[in-house]
Amino acid sequence: MPYMLLKLGSEIYGLWILLSSVIAYFSLSNFGFNTTLLKELSQAGKEEYYNRYINTTLVFFLCISLLVFFIFLLLVLNIDNLFLIDVKIKNIAQITFAILYFVFLVNFLFGIFGTLLFSKGLLHIKNYISIIQSIFISFFTFFVLFKGYSIVAISLVNLLFSMIFSLVVLYYAKKHINFEISASHFDIHILKDMIRPSFHYFLISISVIVVFYTDNIIISSFIGLSSVAIYSLGYKLVDVSQRILFKLVDIIVPDIALLYGEKNYRNILELHNKVMFYTLLLALFGYAFLFFFGIDILNIWIGKKYSLDETIFRVFIFFAFSHTWVHVSGMFIAAMGIHKKNAYMSLVEAFLNIVLSLILLKYYGLLGVALGTLFAGLLTSSWFVPYWFYKHIYQKINEEYVNG
Repeated sequence: MPYMLLKLGSEIYGLWILLSSVIAYFSLSNFGFNTTLLKELSQAGKEEYYNRYINTTLVFFLCISLLVFFIFLLLVLNIDNLFLIDVKIKNIAQITFAILYFVFLVNFLFGIFGTLLFSKGLLHIKNYISIIQSIFISFFTFFVLFKGYSIVAISLVNLLFSMIFSLVVLYYAKKHINFEISASHFDIHILKDMIRPSFHYFLISISVIVVFYTDNIIISSFIGLSSVAIYSLGYKLVDVSQRILFKLVDIIVPDIALLYGEKNYRNILELHNKVMFYTLLLALFGYAFLFFFGIDILNIWIGKKYSLDETIFRVFIFFAFSHTWVHVSGMFIAAMGIHKKNAYMSLVEAFLNIVLSLILLKYYGLLGVALGTLFAGLLTSSWFVPYWFYKHIYQKINEEYVNG
């Protein structure tokens, strides 16, 4: 990232961040089906169910892809009207956006097979493949930048290796799990059964995308691409820490779904509390370190020229820490399939995030955008998500006790 910033400059690098943020919204195209698929496959015991669920989801995704293409065309043709993009780089923006769209499409369709590996306790295989893919992309990104190419070449690198490693994921899924890809396994009844729970996962996904990606879009629309670069690089350091912490709970999602299906409510509560304790403990030490030394790390990493205001960076840290317990309880809720009320609260958070960020932006600039995200989370998900988990699980334990 520092090398990209050095070679591209803050405006073109900001454009890359903006386009990546817009593409993130396309991930909503799965309408929450990936999470429902993960839950159902984690509990499925027969091979025929794999084929029916996988192929039903794949056919649905292919149909959605056709609809999403028209949305992409609308955006790419009006990209300079939607964001503060200099007319001189309009063509670069459109070409890069088009290539990144195809990167999304590959990941969107082949992501089903990564979900299949995850559901069968083979997440480590998917992670190893992702690590190797990241290494290749990083190396060749460095190479094309060294040769003087721009973000069009970087996007082509991403497309090439997304295609190659998506096929590798498919290969390993076929190697370890017996299934076949055929439209004959499409089941309209399964599609209907998946729609309701998926819809509420979809609502949660909207909130996640708004919370984590809308800041860049707001900044690019009202302040400029150079500010997007500085803001996103500052948050990236915190984001990396978050992703490491979240793996503690993410990896056990199939186990949670299985325990809930077997009605082992006490084991779920015990597991939740244990994961929550260790995650918060690690978060406390990790974010305390970033609080005191994060700006120094940023200055070394990207240089003082592009360093972020210390107050904004610490707002990022407070938000990340508050999101720790939200993520732990939220993943348990999602794995158990009791996410309906959580979905509606997440929409309230997304709405507040946009409104507060736009209002505070007027008075505090970049700091206002960061504060809008923090306040929206504290007023909604930060208290509701753990509350809803404990209310539901204790209710189930009490019912189990009453029924003997």
